[in-house]
Amino acid sequence: MSELSAETAYRAGPGDADVVGRLLHDFNVEFETPTPGDIDAQRFYERHGFSGLDPDSGTRAFYYALDL
Repeated sequence: MSELSAETAYRAGPGDADVVGRLLHDFNVEFETPTPGDIDAQRFYERHGFSGLDPDSGTRAFYYALDL
């Protein structure tokens, strides 16, 4: 990300995801605010047959997959 002045707006893109995530985390830690989980998306995927478990280890995965 380049240096920005107070008058400049910057729209984050996919390449900025790590920076935006870190900013959100730092804000939530500083103000003792929990990061909201996207429980509705989790319910949607599981309702449609997707699994949130790693097929090899059976542990929680950080993605949803569907065996075809």
